[in-house]
Amino acid sequence: MEMHTAETFTSPFLLSVGLGFILAFGWIAAIVGASFWGRIWAWIDDAEKPKRNAITAKIMKARGFADDGSEYRCYKRDGRYENGFFPVVAGFVTLGLSPSLLLSAIYLYPLTISCLTLYMMARLARFARRHKKLFDKHIADPEAHKR
Repeated sequence: MEMHTAETFTSPFLLSVGLGFILAFGWIAAIVGASFWGRIWAWIDDAEKPKRNAITAKIMKARGFADDGSEYRCYKRDGRYENGFFPVVAGFVTLGLSPSLLLSAIYLYPLTISCLTLYMMARLARFARRHKKLFDKHIADPEAHKR
């Protein structure tokens, strides 16, 4: 029987934290690199430098925001303005924590399976309630569905 030491269990966690740092700072490097890339191409084309970072603009567009066209570099949706700082920070935090959370989910797989089962049961219960409401509505007015 092989004995496990504390080093056996902490080594993967240290590696996952290191991988998280690499991913998080790689995200920041990609954001900064996209800014430099836009400026370099504007210089090559003798064009005006871009007002928006390409990565941040794409993320904000995916979130439903549109460029407001102002000089303040804001994005607008439903009368609400944002400057694109949230996606940058959210990407940094997500990439930084995801390797450690994934490793923790693997080590604590009974808890992970329990949480996923509870989540799926909640989804199923919501599905059943919505369809019960539709069925009750159909029973109350059966002529509504006939043509």
